Amino acid sequence: MHRSRVVMAWNVFKFCTALRSLGSIMILLVLGIVSVTYYAVVLTSYDPALYDEGLTSVVVVTVLILFHGLLVMLLSSYFSIVLTDLGGVLPNWRPIMDKGRGEDDSLTGSDFGVSLANASK
Repeated sequence: MHRSRVVMAWNVFKFCTALRSLGSIMILLVLGIVSVTYYAVVLTSYDPALYDEGLTSVVVVTVLILFHGLLVMLLSSYFSIVLTDLGGVLPNWRPIMDKGRGEDDSLTGSDFGVSLANASK
């Protein structure tokens, strides 16, 4: 009696769907870390010192302005990266084949306008 083995095919698309949901969790994780940092720096450390008189209140205001400026830059950069479309490969794109070796050599030739022979000179 001969038994045939069933080969389970690995479905890449299910894996990509799982990674997409993991990406959403990572966005929430980053926002949670930023929120905890904001709470620790602004509300617990510098907010009570803000009501002191004298030079310390000037230093605290300067630190808070600097912190909020950096926070705005961080969040705007992060959301511009997260919300930007990655793009894709053109439907008619094919790698350049090196006929002598039988391998694709897509990083040479006309892609960059310089051949390897001219680049080494």
